Amino acid sequence: YEYGPNSPSDSYGAGRGDAPTGRDICEGYYWQQDQCGGIGCCQWNLDNENQGYCVSAVGDGECSLDVSGEFACEQVEQWDEETCNYIGCCQWDEGRCWSAVGQGTCRTFNRLFHDEFNCEAL
Repeated sequence: YEYGPNSPSDSYGAGRGDAPTGRDICEGYYWQQDQCGGIGCCQWNLDNENQGYCVSAVGDGECSLDVSGEFACEQVEQWDEETCNYIGCCQWDEGRCWSAVGQGTCRTFNRLFHDEFNCEAL
């Protein structure tokens, strides 16, 4: 599964160990408005034709991706079981991914954008 035209590992992550930036996380993916708004370093913009898109609110600053477990596990994507279990704050139950921390912060969500796992699983 691919969110956008570029593999995140092209700009950071796998092999380099750099933290993802706001541009890495927010731009080039097909985030919906509510998904974009759920990521603290992103913001929703409208172009001249009122078409919306997600952009970095921090430019090239670091994006920590501290989002709620419900957002990471239940709202971003219908994750498969392997990805759900990999995220760290999610649990697989009744054929879908659920938050294991409720509305608590999912500090491990950035694994999907930082580890080599990202390139193979998404």
